[in-house]
Amino acid sequence: NVFRSFSEIGYSGFTQTGMIFPFPSRHMDVAKENVKMLREIGINEEEIDPSEIKKYFPDINLDDYEYIAYEPYSGYADPVATANSYMSAATSLGAELILGKKVKSVDSVAGGSRIYLDDGKIIQGDKVILATNVWTNDILVESGVSKDRLLPIYASLHPLIYLRRPKEYQGIKPTLWDPPQVAIVTLMIAV
Repeated sequence: NVFRSFSEIGYSGFTQTGMIFPFPSRHMDVAKENVKMLREIGINEEEIDPSEIKKYFPDINLDDYEYIAYEPYSGYADPVATANSYMSAATSLGAELILGKKVKSVDSVAGGSRIYLDDGKIIQGDKVILATNVWTNDILVESGVSKDRLLPIYASLHPLIYLRRPKEYQGIKPTLWDPPQVAIVTLMIAV
């Protein structure tokens, strides 16, 4: 919902594709419980017949797909546009953006935190949010956090491939979760 109604913050580039979750019969009971739980918290989850997938993916093998959950309002957003919109909204509310500087460490002080930058500058704030991805542990170590308390995050390489889709697969298609392959197959817009 955040990205679909993002206009108060800025532009997210949200594209509604829907998402299809097929499950084999051995996982049907757990999948149905999950759909029930998601509905209870307000997410529009539908149950669809496996044959309905064929209208999006005509060549899909539906053997052992006994139960299909479908989220019609799912989609994807543009991460760069979203980040830029959040930064613009923050500055309009009085935040100061400091670009091109590296945070070396963070320290707790009475009434807040102190942030030490690589150029020697010190910034004080009430709260600090570390949105530093795989570099978070580096900052935590420099801030005196013991190695046994670091977060289980690390950098890893991800293979990428770019495929040209055949004509019957062009246009907006739902994202298809492919549990037998333990992969997410996202077919983006190729206009």
